[in-house]
Amino acid sequence: MSAEPPAASGTDSGDPAGARYPSTARIWNYQLGGTDNFAVDRKASDAANAMVRALGVPDGADTAVESRHLLQRMVDYLLGQGVRQFLDLGSGLPNMASTHQIAQRAAPGARVVYVDNDPLVSAYAATQTAGPDVVMLQADLREPGQVLNDPQVRGLFDFGQPVGIMFMCVLHCIARFFDGFTLVEPGLVAPAQWRPDLDDPLRNRQDPGGDGEPVLKPIPSGPPAGDRGIGWHLCGVGIKDQP
Repeated sequence: MSAEPPAASGTDSGDPAGARYPSTARIWNYQLGGTDNFAVDRKASDAANAMVRALGVPDGADTAVESRHLLQRMVDYLLGQGVRQFLDLGSGLPNMASTHQIAQRAAPGARVVYVDNDPLVSAYAATQTAGPDVVMLQADLREPGQVLNDPQVRGLFDFGQPVGIMFMCVLHCIARFFDGFTLVEPGLVAPAQWRPDLDDPLRNRQDPGGDGEPVLKPIPSGPPAGDRGIGWHLCGVGIKDQP
């Protein structure tokens, strides 16, 4: 999901690594403490964080960490509903506790398709997520036929069974929220308030090479002070309405 002005139809021959412009996938990786990013991404991320802090809004690092907790809880919720197939749209670079890692921890054999339109992200992610039940697809989520009719997807998914569709930090870039879906309780809320009672092993697992701190530090689940910026950080799970 590159932030480069031209359409991301391929790599720039003069900039094959895509280091000239910041990339949202690499920025997200930086916010999560990863190393798969460039100076241009770190500079853009730090500038954006400074801007939102001045507005009293949670910055990118807090948002990234809490969204990773949220992903874990949402995948576990869907597993509890019998879902064993996950379509992760706009997946970005693989980071700690990605969808297939969460799903297969509790349900070995769960199948996951990652979709991103950035060719470099797709190539890198394919080497990091390789497995018999995981597919990395370079495609544009705005072209659902391109995704759903891909032979790899057709070969992996059984569309007669439920599919959990993940839009993590993507929907605000393209479209209406939850049109045609029924929201699961508690509805549309700040990430830390979406079912905080669900078990969250990411909050408790220790980094063996660190100082004993949790792998992902907890963020308070109570309501934010005031409502400044809350509209920037809302989430929910929807069940597709039957025609």
